[in-house]
Amino acid sequence: MARAGAGAADSSNARFESTLASLRNALRTSPVTKWAVISSAAQAVIQLALETGVALAHGRALDKVPPNVGGSTVAGLLALGRAMTVYHYIFMMASVLQLLITLDAILNQNSIELISLNILNMGLFGYSVMQAIQASDLFAKINFALAGTDTPELKPASAVVQYPSMAISALFLAGTVYSSYRLHKEFGWAIYKRIGADIGLRRQMMAYFFLMMLLKLDVFFYFTFSLQFLVIGFVDKPNATDMIIHIAVSLVMIFVLWFLCVRGTRRESSKLMFAFMGGTLACMAYLTLKLYQANHESRFAAVKKSMSFSIALCLVLALATLTNAIICFRNFGTGLATHLRRQQQRTGPAPTLAHELSADGFPPGPPLAAQPGGKRVSAAPSEGGAYALPAYLEKPPPPAAVAGYANAPPGGFGGGGYGGGFTGHGQQPRPPASGGGWG
Repeated sequence: MARAGAGAADSSNARFESTLASLRNALRTSPVTKWAVISSAAQAVIQLALETGVALAHGRALDKVPPNVGGSTVAGLLALGRAMTVYHYIFMMASVLQLLITLDAILNQNSIELISLNILNMGLFGYSVMQAIQASDLFAKINFALAGTDTPELKPASAVVQYPSMAISALFLAGTVYSSYRLHKEFGWAIYKRIGADIGLRRQMMAYFFLMMLLKLDVFFYFTFSLQFLVIGFVDKPNATDMIIHIAVSLVMIFVLWFLCVRGTRRESSKLMFAFMGGTLACMAYLTLKLYQANHESRFAAVKKSMSFSIALCLVLALATLTNAIICFRNFGTGLATHLRRQQQRTGPAPTLAHELSADGFPPGPPLAAQPGGKRVSAAPSEGGAYALPAYLEKPPPPAAVAGYANAPPGGFGGGGYGGGFTGHGQQPRPPASGGGWG
């Protein structure tokens, strides 16, 4: 048992170190990747700081109302206002999630992950606007209820933190769209080009990856909606039966449907997929009911806009997921499951320079290309975006050529040794002369 545990720990550490090595190499070799990671990290830090400021300002404004002033109406609005803190936590979680999605997209060279990143950032911007409107509505209701008392008028900290939060969200959304476009061109849809020349299989894999991306978004947005409904629903005379039903449906939406879809797609199980589709339709009906409640019940009056926005987003994602699941279901029996099993049996992704690095960022084995001063030349990305060695470098150089590295002339290697040689210090190797390989 101890040996097995140690082996698992070593394997986990090896995977972690391999991931860090791949990320370091991506940051070194691609300015676009470096920009995307720095921008995403800055977005997470800045939005966390701003949203913390919004939450603190919101709480301080509510604390200005003395206890037992305004009767039960004011007390209910204050309780609802404090419960609305859940929205700030959700915004913070989304800010961190966009960074994780960025890193995952870069490490896997997955252009489809970039789509989910942009959807999430659009949600962040939309909510930054929504929370400012929602706070203004809440404080307007509280001030109206406090009319005739000595309590000063409450004002949301819009100009101080909410408006800057909206501007920052819009700025980072634009930056994400730009970096996603550049990364998409750099990746060259590499994750699909590893499949081969089978166009039909490429389309099936594209539908599969879209489905997996949508499921990730479903889980996050279903979770945030469920959290909102539970916190807000418990504020004003909660209905125990309603809460129990909501918890049960939430567990189905977040965990059961995800399991059914992933397992059903990978195993091409018609029963599991039919169960997933039926469950998704039932959850969409439930979400439609909650959308009606959010717009017609008094307990949601102060949060009607944000609650409706969240439910509508869940409905759109559910419809997109259901549509894509049907597409994947129609592809059953055409080789997708076999390809997925073959991928799972591999130790890693297709051989690319980014995934075959030693500790210094270059492929293991003989030096890729030595230069005067100890510099080495890295391979350039191919047309498809994947890093790979040029064909004439795949064959290792003879010992005589290796021995001549240190004595290379300043102008680069000549006709001997490498056949074509290098064009100069720090430059890419040029192809060998006609008829030559190494030597």
